[in-house]
Amino acid sequence: MACDAANIRLENSALARVTEVAQGARHAELISTLGAASEAAQISEEINAAAKAVGAKMLAEFGEAGPEIAILFDRNGRVIARLGNDENLFGDSMSGRPLVDDALSGFVRDDVWFDKNNIFLVAASPVVLTSAAGARYAGALLLGRALNAKSLSKFGDSLGLQVAAFLGPQQIASTSSARLDGITLAPTNHRRTCPTSAVQIARSGDTDLVALSLSLPGESQAKSAYLVFFASRPFEDGLFSTIGKLTRADLKIPWVLLALVGGAFLAALIFGLLLPYFESGRPLRRLQRDALGLVQASAEKFDEARHSGRYGEVARAVNIVIDKLMRETKSARNDLDQLLTGATTGASSVGIASMPAPLPPPVGGADDFSLESISKRYANDDLDLPPPPSAAAQMAAAPPKGAPPALPPPPRPPSTPGSEDPQLRAIYDEYIRTKQSCGESTTGLTYHKFEETIARNRSQLISQTGCIDVKFSVYVKDGKAALRAVPVRA
Repeated sequence: MACDAANIRLENSALARVTEVAQGARHAELISTLGAASEAAQISEEINAAAKAVGAKMLAEFGEAGPEIAILFDRNGRVIARLGNDENLFGDSMSGRPLVDDALSGFVRDDVWFDKNNIFLVAASPVVLTSAAGARYAGALLLGRALNAKSLSKFGDSLGLQVAAFLGPQQIASTSSARLDGITLAPTNHRRTCPTSAVQIARSGDTDLVALSLSLPGESQAKSAYLVFFASRPFEDGLFSTIGKLTRADLKIPWVLLALVGGAFLAALIFGLLLPYFESGRPLRRLQRDALGLVQASAEKFDEARHSGRYGEVARAVNIVIDKLMRETKSARNDLDQLLTGATTGASSVGIASMPAPLPPPVGGADDFSLESISKRYANDDLDLPPPPSAAAQMAAAPPKGAPPALPPPPRPPSTPGSEDPQLRAIYDEYIRTKQSCGESTTGLTYHKFEETIARNRSQLISQTGCIDVKFSVYVKDGKAALRAVPVRA
């Protein structure tokens, strides 16, 4: 953006110079003076003096803002007079310089000249003499300005920048007293090109500057003439950069303001330290304590009123899972009771066998100890046997039509001395201990009879429920020992 703006300023300056020299070339006295000088064999001092007087009059008409130098040429390229620079020199020929040859050929154009360690912004125009014989070139007029602080300010003021003129590494003029170090010409010879390398970081003493270098066109290119637009380097954000810019005046802050700023900073620091505790630490510990209560069975669910935010969402999700598990458990127990007892509703657990105590001597001898005979003899004792399945339960348990009949599980072989089932033996021992702890008699309750009773009930439950096995456990019901059966499914 700055590069484009600088180029526009240079182009506007060239256009102004071209317009200015074209206006001066129409000065009537100048035309007649150049026409007469072109007819002379040589440029005499009288011709030079007359031309200088006419040139001074023409320059005065432009005012203080007008050009600073002027050179008058005859139609052969000889210098008739110089004004503003080397005024004592005249009569030499400048034919062969591109700007002079173009002007004598009828072209109006601008150029940048280098002369005696100075840079000049110049423009030239042909001077046309019109007479009865017709129009002809009487010579040419060159007007220009030296690149100094005054002329450079016209380029930089509108951009808010300082401007310096360079010939190679040498700074020859500047709008600032600063001397730039480390400036080089950007690798371009066309002023409308703005390469990235045209922007550079320069220094003037201890001050960092941002500089933009633009090459000047025309004959001055042979001397590497260019302009540099520069300004102070923008302030860089950051802690260390800010500290480096502090001065004693910046540190003279009222203690009241320092106290307020320090107090605000301390309050913000304390708030920042406490915020994680109130937002995360304390709610998390509360959730952990309630979760421990669930594990220890001191609570059935989370108290959602005690939890909010993200932890409240966790508590609600856990409660939903707990409610779902409780419903499924209750439904499974009801289904199991229905399958075991044939009833539409029932308790959550069903006793399978509760050995009576004490037993009278069996009628048919010692070997006549069976659940059927016990049920017939002692109709009022504490056996907790499931009733025979109803017709509806039998139909529900029956396999669908067309399905292959379910094969009953292979019967367990009766135990022989030394071949007892260790799991069943453990259940028997626990059952005996439970009956004894409940004050019940265990007379006549042998392991062999216990095993036969368990085997019959297992077969009956497998045929009713279609399970693959039955798991038995001992519990106390109404102050008496009893067995609980849990079907095991695939």
